[in-house]
Amino acid sequence: MKVKERKTSGKQTLENIKSSENIWKRNQILLFSFLCRIILVYYGRIHDYLFKVQFTDVDYKVYSDAAEYIYHGQSPYERATYRYTPLLAWLLMPVVKWPEFGKILFCAVDVAVGFLYFELSACRWTACKDEDESRIKKSVVIFWLANPLTAIISSRGNADVLVCAVVLWTLYLLMRNQWRLASLVYGLLAVHVKLYPIIYLPSIFLSLSSVSLSSGWIDYIKRLISNVKGYIFVMYFIWYICLLPIAQRNIEISTKTAVYLIILWFLGQAFWLCPAYLFEFHGNYIVIPCSTILCRQSDFTYFSWVMRETNEDFGLGLGNVDDITVKGMATVQKCSHVYLETYTSIMSFGLDKKKLEEFFGKEIDEADRTTIELDSNVVLDEAFNSDVCLLVVGDPLGATTHADLVLTARKAGVNVEIVHNASIISAVGCCGLQLYKFGEIISIVFWEENWHPDSYYFKIAENKKRGLHTLCLLDIKTKEQSVENMMRGRKEFLPPRYMTCSEAAKQLLEIANRIADEKMEPAYTRSTECVALARVGWNDQKIVFCSLEALCDVDMGPPLHSLIIPGELHPMELDFLRSFPTS
Repeated sequence: MKVKERKTSGKQTLENIKSSENIWKRNQILLFSFLCRIILVYYGRIHDYLFKVQFTDVDYKVYSDAAEYIYHGQSPYERATYRYTPLLAWLLMPVVKWPEFGKILFCAVDVAVGFLYFELSACRWTACKDEDESRIKKSVVIFWLANPLTAIISSRGNADVLVCAVVLWTLYLLMRNQWRLASLVYGLLAVHVKLYPIIYLPSIFLSLSSVSLSSGWIDYIKRLISNVKGYIFVMYFIWYICLLPIAQRNIEISTKTAVYLIILWFLGQAFWLCPAYLFEFHGNYIVIPCSTILCRQSDFTYFSWVMRETNEDFGLGLGNVDDITVKGMATVQKCSHVYLETYTSIMSFGLDKKKLEEFFGKEIDEADRTTIELDSNVVLDEAFNSDVCLLVVGDPLGATTHADLVLTARKAGVNVEIVHNASIISAVGCCGLQLYKFGEIISIVFWEENWHPDSYYFKIAENKKRGLHTLCLLDIKTKEQSVENMMRGRKEFLPPRYMTCSEAAKQLLEIANRIADEKMEPAYTRSTECVALARVGWNDQKIVFCSLEALCDVDMGPPLHSLIIPGELHPMELDFLRSFPTS
């Protein structure tokens, strides 16, 4: 979304541009698509009257006759060439009184497929921005709703769209973890309507069982079976065109390659359909095995671009390259692209980017806050084509941001492998406090001029009430932009800063004073003892045990800092803490 200069305020400008980009809502798109298909249905009656080659699908006559047999209490299989599920004939019984009913039903299901695309996209990209919403709409419209091929197929009375709908419905339920309901839809509808969806069963099984195999030929074969068999064994192209709106986001190819693949696709279809046309419309008995082979080869070439790869989340540990695990080293070596996350933590003396590149023998790109929170789709899209690694200081799941990234990747169909390592959450035991006696972890953020959040106080109070220790993670600001720079799109950042234990103690005491001013007893006071930690796991690690008031004047040195408000102390814990200095 581009922001153009106007005389209105920045907020109004953004709202105006956003509203102009979203003139067509989803419901409007779906309704308009349905109306266009209805027009095609009734055009078909005129076409059938005027032209020798009928617009109505020859199979629709078969469906209608079978439905009439059902209506008169007979078997649908009394109709010659009816080789479909009896459910279809039952479904189309109204055609006896209303001949166009089946076509309109198929058109409605056709539009319902478009609705499922929107819902599937919402499942896969929970963090979609406005541009992602626009891209979703474009892909659904281009590949399905405004695609003359799919619109004509359903309006001619072809029932293949029913298979597409139930397959996508199954996929939608699986992505929402409703696998029991998905199994019913898959077995009772998808496979029952047409047998071919059975080829997706191994893929579904591997997805639900979260099979993880070692790299090499076994892993390659597993990915091949999981991702492309559904594309190379289907006979009618409408069955896999329904997967294009989902797959297109993950296909990054040049215009030249796209044109080549489209031409190859049409050639394959021509070789496949020309003999069928000569046989069905002219009665010529023609067998050309080569056409089938070429058709399959063109389909395989096109859809092999959609093969999924892996995204690795790899913990570096706390302080040095020596903390990196053997598994982590092997993981990085097999990845084609390596990112270093520099947003949720900072590098120690032994974990700077240059040393990591020397250690791994690979070039490493930094991933700042913009990359992780705003442009994570770039990393995920890359993971569809190759193995990508994200290096994280500490443990990969030590920050909510990383958990959200993993969840988004899994919903997008990217296989995620996590290599764990030590983090402050486990290493905090170095101060002698027992880990199982810690309560909810809090984050203390920087106060701004007109913004003094204090919600974390109540979590400290609850932990103290239960006799539990509170680990306080202190704020880090790296590559932060001012509001003005963000609005103007300038890549200018504020100087990096980190919260010290001294600053955190001052904020905590100010909150305690507010509580006391309201005639309530605060959860802690100036004399409450606390534990200050700096650079845990590094060579110059520092731990201080003193009161909150005393901590206000203690210099803990360079970052990173953490703070602990102890709960009820075991004698051994107290003895351990007293072994540390008080300043």
